[in-house]
Amino acid sequence: MRLIVIDDGNFGICNASPGESWVTDGSWCPKTNTGELNLARVKWRKANELVKA
Repeated sequence: MRLIVIDDGNFGICNASPGESWVTDGSWCPKTNTGELNLARVKWRKANELVKA
C-alpha cells in the first residue's frame, strides 16, 4: 500500500474505470509564471463499486 500526499490543496480525483482512479495535484506561481502538475494512478484490487462500467 502506498500513501498519496497532496502538497498544495489543488487536487482532483477521477474514477477512470472500475479498476483505476486518478488523483491530480497542480500548482502555479504567477510571479515566476511556472507550475507543475502531478498525476497518481490508483489501481484497485477489487473493482470500485462507485463506478459503473
